[in-house]
Amino acid sequence: MADGAVRETSKGFKVPSGELLPYADGRVRQSHDMRFHWCHAQKVTAGRHREFPSGNPDITICLYVPPKSF
Repeated sequence: MADGAVRETSKGFKVPSGELLPYADGRVRQSHDMRFHWCHAQKVTAGRHREFPSGNPDITICLYVPPKSF
């Protein structure tokens, strides 16, 4: 994933789809290679056109984040 694709905010992590994952979200996991990894899938609708609020049909499955360095 490109550097800067995931942004850390005071409330959690903002992923490329625009979704904000709170720090305590169970989908947020520790990365062991010191890089962000965003696992996502595309939302599917049953044959009907649908507008997605963020304009992006991706949903987050998991997000691996590197540990914070102090």
